[in-house]
Amino acid sequence: MCWAMVTACCERARHETLLAAALTAPGRVVAVREHTLTDDDGTTSTAHIPVVVFTTHDDRTATGRCRTDSRDSRHSLGVTCLIHYAPADPAVFTANPVTDQRAHGCDLFVTGPMVLAGLAVTLVGVINLPYWAAARQERTAHVPRSAASVHQVQRKRLELGYLLRDLELLHLR
Repeated sequence: MCWAMVTACCERARHETLLAAALTAPGRVVAVREHTLTDDDGTTSTAHIPVVVFTTHDDRTATGRCRTDSRDSRHSLGVTCLIHYAPADPAVFTANPVTDQRAHGCDLFVTGPMVLAGLAVTLVGVINLPYWAAARQERTAHVPRSAASVHQVQRKRLELGYLLRDLELLHLR
């Protein structure tokens, strides 16, 4: 999981660096892809992702999916929009740079502290494991398992007492 987070952060940083010197070009939505996900509870969510086509300043045609989903994207087929693209790599583009940055910032803002908290809890557990095991062993060492085992211990002690008394009597003779 950590490796995936590092990879995502590096890709996000590359994306933002390339878009820092972004050029703009008019684009047009040529398709809307529907992506449906079903979670463990059986709840489904559907995202409508627009596919845009635009021509760069050096007359290269680029086609790609927008990175963020918007509410009205399923009704946006044929709509023209302003595309911000990286001149070095036109595959890196966005239709709305403000929304794109906000979405990425939120991921890191929420995921980062949660990963750190999980690592901290794991570390505390690993460090305290020997102490917890020793404390459990102390608690269970003096507690009999059941009433039957208490009776067996008392019987063994009584037998041992009789055995010692018999040995003393033999020794005195």
